[in-house]
Amino acid sequence: MMEVSGDQATAAQFKIYAKQAADMALADMAPTLGAIERAIARLNAALPEEGTAAISPTIKWIGALAGTVTGGLIMAALLWVASSVTDMQQTLARIDERQKAQTIAQDGRFDDFDRRITRLEKFHQLEGGGS
Repeated sequence: MMEVSGDQATAAQFKIYAKQAADMALADMAPTLGAIERAIARLNAALPEEGTAAISPTIKWIGALAGTVTGGLIMAALLWVASSVTDMQQTLARIDERQKAQTIAQDGRFDDFDRRITRLEKFHQLEGGGS
């Protein structure tokens, strides 16, 4: 039974030595591995995923510029429409005020005409009735 525990202790000690040797080897290779990892990361960022098309940075800039210009034009059009609607509302309000003033003036003239016509009719009835 002593042999079994001795074998286990030897195996555990061997594992510790192997781990230390691997750590030392990785420590020596760490700068190289870091450089390789950075290069792989740069390549992954530069190359598109499989199944996707690569878009050049120039096309991306042109697209961004076109989107910005289009957005600006849309905003300008919306502001123009809003200001036009405001101007139309003011114009319609002025037209409405003028029509009301005109209607009041016409009503006053029609009342005056009615009064004159009534007076003329009474005058003619008195003249016609007196003959």
